[in-house]
Amino acid sequence: MRWPYNLEECLRTIGHLADELGLVSPVIEESDHELVVREGAVEAPVSPYLHFSPDEVAALVAKARARRGGGPSSGPTDHEQRLRVVGRQLDERRAQTVRLELKEGTVAASYFRLGQERANEAFSDRYLRLMIDQAVRRRQGPAA
Repeated sequence: MRWPYNLEECLRTIGHLADELGLVSPVIEESDHELVVREGAVEAPVSPYLHFSPDEVAALVAKARARRGGGPSSGPTDHEQRLRVVGRQLDERRAQTVRLELKEGTVAASYFRLGQERANEAFSDRYLRLMIDQAVRRRQGPAA
């Protein structure tokens, strides 16, 4: 699938959607033509598979950008923050054909890099919290 924006922006948006839907352990899979989001937790009630084309992902990102400009209630959600950080890491790795599983304590990523074999990587919650804190400080700028 050709992502309409960078992975950081797209996955941040999908993370917010997963939180809104109450997904406990979302699984996000990129195929040639679409993005599929589903619940991965065994104990969760059966959840639908949500399918998004690149144009639909672009529309979700546009809606999310408008929401984020909406004041105090537009703060980031848990999956949103975690997936934003993972998306940034995957952008830096130039990841393609991404598959993510969000579980308690970790985000498991599987992806290809151009001309290379599939890579598998796990991002612990401890690492993600550290990266989230660094990102917040970076956006706030230098202390006065």
